[in-house]
Formats: sequence, structure tokens, C-alpha cells
Amino acid sequence: MLLEKDGYAARAEGRTHKSSEELCRSIVPERVAGPTRHGMPSFSEELRGEGLSGSTGAGLVRLQVGGKMKFLDGLRPLGLLVLRVALGVIFVYHGYSKLVHADPAMRAAFVQHGLPAYFVGLAGILETFGAVLLFLGLFTRPAALLLAVEMAVAIWKVHLHNGLIGSPDHPGFELPLAAGALAFALIFFGGGPIAIDHALRGGGTGISKR
Repeated sequence: MLLEKDGYAARAEGRTHKSSEELCRSIVPERVAGPTRHGMPSFSEELRGEGLSGSTGAGLVRLQVGGKMKFLDGLRPLGLLVLRVALGVIFVYHGYSKLVHADPAMRAAFVQHGLPAYFVGLAGILETFGAVLLFLGLFTRPAALLLAVEMAVAIWKVHLHNGLIGSPDHPGFELPLAAGALAFALIFFGGGPIAIDHALRGGGTGISKR
């Protein structure tokens, strides 16, 4: 009888001391699978009812939020498209002005910063046609690489001494830094599925279609 009582007590104690993993399996799938019914306790209330707190409870809450935000994974192609188009607008605006409205003052400004005068036209060609390639998603990675290098040179030779913000007459390097960082990101992500690269080389990832 004593052994039976001891065994029963041990089993009861084992049931009352569930591990965190068991509680995760018993709570999270049910709550993440679908919306709660009206009048049911909130997820945090259930955690408190189960005796979970601190890092375990926070981890379960993050798991629930991550499950609800998972639908955003399907919108990644749209995000890359918006990034390419926005970056293309910036570069075509600045590049077209260098091609069409280049004047002696603009060339003198390039020379003043230690760059050859013909770099005005070169920068205009690179920015304008690079922007078109970004719009189309064609040769996205090479175009993004060239534009990122150009922005690095612009920061180093022209804008760095003006500081991050600069002034109306002497702009800082915040714009070329942002544009260069976005172009740098496209070197690794490619054009995405909504791009000509996708039809040619599997989305610019270098993985051929089968």
C-alpha cells in the first residue's frame, strides 16, 4: 500500500510539474492555429494561468506574433519591386539632369572635388541607364554594384566633409548613403520574382530554372 501511495504521489507530482516545452505544445498550437472565440481569456492570461512568466512567456508571445505576421513572407517580391522602383526614381532624376543640363559650373564643381570634368557625363550615363535597369529588373546585381560604388565615391570625394546633414548650399552625405545602402542590398537580393532577371536566370539569384 505504501508503494502504491508513493507511486501515485510521484505520478501526481509529475503531472503538476509540466515542463515548459510540454506547455508550449499544449498552449501555442491551439492559440496560433486560429482566432480566439469571443469571451475566451487572452493569450497572456492563459500563460499566467499555466504558471509561465519571464522569458518563457515572452518567447511564446513572440511565437504567436510571428505566426500572425507570416503572411508577409509572400509579399517579399512586392517589397523588392518597390525598392527597385524607388531607387530607380532617385537615380534617374539625378542622372538625367547630369546628361541634359550639364554646364561648365557643374563640371567645375567636379574638378574642384578632384574628379575629371568628363565624370559629369559618365555619372549621368551610369545613373540614368542604371535606373532603367533597376526599373526593369534586368542585370539588377551588376547595375546595383556600379551604383553602390558610385555612391561610395560621391560620399568620399564630395559629401563627407559636409557631414551627414550638411546645409542647403553644401548637402551632406545622407542621400548618397541611403541610395548606396539600398543598391548594396540589391547586390545580394537581386531583382526578385517581379523582374526580367527572374525569367532569364531565376530571379537574379544565379539559379537556373528547370
